Amino acid sequence: MTRARPNRCVTLNVDTAARSGWAIWRDDRCICSDEVDVDDLEAVLEACRTAVELGLAHALPAVLVTEKAWGGNRHQLLGMGGAAKVWRSAWVMAGGQKSKRLEVYTSSWRARVLGKGMGRAPREVARPAEQRLAKALVGRDVGPDEAPAICIGKWTTYATEVWKVLPKRFQGAA
Repeated sequence: MTRARPNRCVTLNVDTAARSGWAIWRDDRCICSDEVDVDDLEAVLEACRTAVELGLAHALPAVLVTEKAWGGNRHQLLGMGGAAKVWRSAWVMAGGQKSKRLEVYTSSWRARVLGKGMGRAPREVARPAEQRLAKALVGRDVGPDEAPAICIGKWTTYATEVWKVLPKRFQGAA
């Protein structure tokens, strides 16, 4: 389900993997985005700090949204799960609230952002579509892991799932 108006918050959106893409969104706009190796804890922390500080600067809640591990082989799932733990830990270390974290399945955000049939599309079909949309949203070429994070950010802007974790005073009308 999506909302008609943008959520009143800052989101840090992460394509969770050993090489994670991330994107910070506010007011239906991508503020910044990049890719980091999760082994570089300082870079992960910096992305988290930036989102938390942006929220504080604008008196808005900050929400961490990570892609939920699914499918793949055992090694891929362990890698995604381990990367998600790094991001969740860094979020709290940077001052983010544990209650302002959520996960989203790839199929959920892809279906809503990329359109009909893309929720279950194979990776080789979905990835070029992510690249095209991300480039259109930010006006520049983006990395292969950065693109899905930007697209997740587009989803979080209007997602009811995000709206539900916001304090009541930021929810307004659904």
